[in-house]
Amino acid sequence: MQYIIFGTGMAGKELLSHLKKENVVYFCDNDKNKVGRRVEDIEIISFERLKEISEIYPIYIAMSSFAQAQVREQLEQAGITNYILYENDKKREPKIRRKVDSEIDKLILEMKKRMKTIDPIINFAEFKYLVKECKMRSEGKALYSTGQSDTELYGYGKALMDYAELQCDYDKFPIVSHGVDVIYPGALPRLLNFSTATIVFGNHYKKLHNSARPYVPIFSVGPYIKYALPNYSTEKLNEMKSRNGKTAVVFLSHSIEEVNINYDESVILRQLVDGYAKQYDTIIACIYWHDIDNEFCETLYRNGIQIVSAGFRWDEQFVNRLKSILTLADAVVFYGFTTAIIFAIAMKKKIIYHDINVKYDAEPSCKIFFETFEKKREKNRWKNNPLYLEGDTLKWNDNCLNEYYGLNIFKSKKEINLIYRVCCDIWENCEMIERSYPIGVYRTYLNYQKKYEYDKLTVLSRAMGQGAIII
Repeated sequence: MQYIIFGTGMAGKELLSHLKKENVVYFCDNDKNKVGRRVEDIEIISFERLKEISEIYPIYIAMSSFAQAQVREQLEQAGITNYILYENDKKREPKIRRKVDSEIDKLILEMKKRMKTIDPIINFAEFKYLVKECKMRSEGKALYSTGQSDTELYGYGKALMDYAELQCDYDKFPIVSHGVDVIYPGALPRLLNFSTATIVFGNHYKKLHNSARPYVPIFSVGPYIKYALPNYSTEKLNEMKSRNGKTAVVFLSHSIEEVNINYDESVILRQLVDGYAKQYDTIIACIYWHDIDNEFCETLYRNGIQIVSAGFRWDEQFVNRLKSILTLADAVVFYGFTTAIIFAIAMKKKIIYHDINVKYDAEPSCKIFFETFEKKREKNRWKNNPLYLEGDTLKWNDNCLNEYYGLNIFKSKKEINLIYRVCCDIWENCEMIERSYPIGVYRTYLNYQKKYEYDKLTVLSRAMGQGAIII
């Protein structure tokens, strides 16, 4: 197979070294002054010439992400779709987790170990002291490990691996996108930063990602809570439910490192104590780890409300604990949007939603960015969203909900295993170099065809966008 490389800069030359000279028939460049010249003895042709032969040779676009977008639009306007994007601006190579060498990394690892003996559902006080210590030692810095990927946060990746009975490497498992990216349509550009195989909730975001980067395999698996196992036995959960009686579980909007949150606590307290406490035997407030030590939690506790938490963001048991907490609920009350809304719907819980006025107070280092993000989020909250407010009631269209969030999707153990094996093959074929990922995808596809591995071929083909592979 021979290719045309669109782009004669460093990325194009670098791609040439991967593909080998005998596999590249032409370079192409929009700079007319370069037409007719040669790169490594390979002729540079014009765009007009490219159009004449585009059906014969697949085209690699090798340049910066911004320039790629312009050239891609140029090709599509000319009716050319047999192109592949070559990512050259990713510096994380080989794709191997960085060494744990920072103080934040060490702190996170220590907290992970200590959480093995703490249950933030039954004993939130012990967890609160650990959070206080963690905040004090981190000195307000964002607690993200340099070695982490999205897959490791909230235990989503671990839940999928455990469900499929996989003993595998996070580096080769697909990125598991954060639910918040799926909840807010306005947050989609962050999802599009993923340049390697990614798992999402539903097909809507799969299609959007595939249209932007067709060579990146995107796997829709539905809400991750479906694959999580409660961290308590069925007998233990039944015992807790019997003891609690009719139960409402409450989720509040939460702060994060460097960004504080403000809302009318008195309104929420009055609704819980004067309203829900009279309708339910037990009120449980599920508090995000960063807020577990604030004064409002103490106020809730003093007013007879149980305080629980799913644990730290980086805790592998997070989603398992969350499933236990939701299992205890007869109704789930939300004060603001959260991924847990989709999880509660997936678990067929009664949903009560209060659209409260939330204000965020960001640190100077991220104030401009965060305020801009919040404005976009508020503007897009209900736009093209299958969830909508009718008065004070949160409603949804089942078909739209399935399309966005994959409520009707549940993968078998075999399917998750196949997804992982396909991803391993891609990384092997690009030698664990992230910027060579498109080449790895292409080689993997061809190998499956040659070896008649149709199970894997089907999984890979369905995960990619139209025009990603042209044979």
